[in-house]
Amino acid sequence: MNSTKFQINIVDLVKDKYLIENVSDEFVKIYYKTKGRGNDPKPFILPKTVIVDKEFIEAVSMYLGDGKLSKDLHHLEFTSIDKDMLKFMSDFFEKRFNLNPSEFTKRVYSFQINGKIFRILFEKIINIIFDYKFYQNLNLRRAFLRGLFAAEGNIAINRKENYIVYMQYCLNINEDRIANLLMKCLELEAISYVVKKTQKDHSMSIRWTNWKNYFKCWKIGLFDLNQRKRNLFLHKINKTKFFFKVKEEFIRRLLDSSGLPHRQIGLKLGIRPETLCVLNKYRTKHIDWNDFSKLIQFNRIDLKEARANILALRANRVTQINDKQFIDFIFDVKNYC
Repeated sequence: MNSTKFQINIVDLVKDKYLIENVSDEFVKIYYKTKGRGNDPKPFILPKTVIVDKEFIEAVSMYLGDGKLSKDLHHLEFTSIDKDMLKFMSDFFEKRFNLNPSEFTKRVYSFQINGKIFRILFEKIINIIFDYKFYQNLNLRRAFLRGLFAAEGNIAINRKENYIVYMQYCLNINEDRIANLLMKCLELEAISYVVKKTQKDHSMSIRWTNWKNYFKCWKIGLFDLNQRKRNLFLHKINKTKFFFKVKEEFIRRLLDSSGLPHRQIGLKLGIRPETLCVLNKYRTKHIDWNDFSKLIQFNRIDLKEARANILALRANRVTQINDKQFIDFIFDVKNYC
């Protein structure tokens, strides 16, 4: 599927169940009359069609994580500790479905939309999206991963030893429909994962490790809908020890262009003389970021030139990564954070 959006006809979804009146070329009034005693349900003026695009998929997947469709069919609810997510979802309902903000029941960490008609309609829309093979489109697939991670994603960090243990989606063990779609999207993005199920608390996690996977997550914008999680990832990068492998001729320039003895350079910059000795003898071509940054500044080397002389990097001396985009990304985060 190449299309980055598709259309859902609201009228077609409700015409056999509710009464419909044209309000304009774009909107209809949807309602029904209660037989016998009792008040008529609240009517809704809704768009005749909705366009399902990247933002729409982000909102639906976010709702799948932190939203709730009431079992009594009378309302829907969204809950989050993150204000940016609450705003994103309330804006979604207001702009895409013409809902009036005054119709929202708002609390500190949640909001509720009352009305049986809209509650039933929104569930129908969710089911249509599940049945539509949107994951075949790169932008819509990534939108799904992004929205669901904002709600159900987790970055597990070992704070004592300062490293990312894993990243994961946390689901209920019975949410097979969401899990199957999620795994299909991850596979298409070439993000390798494992599934952990715990019967005791009925939980299921879909998790992955390795900096190569973490960078893929960054490239697809996985953290973009939750500022708290985005900041956590960037903070972790800033605290992680990265060792940059640089070209031999650039090592010579870093060490010799000042004309000072290496021991004197080390004392002046706060770099261990042993580190410079090992570099000088080419027993390693990897330089810790802090030392690398000091040597770049000391030799007044342009950052663009320094970055061009990096061949690869290692995270915590373990995982070597040769991806140029990833190298540039880490270099920029380290330099500007």
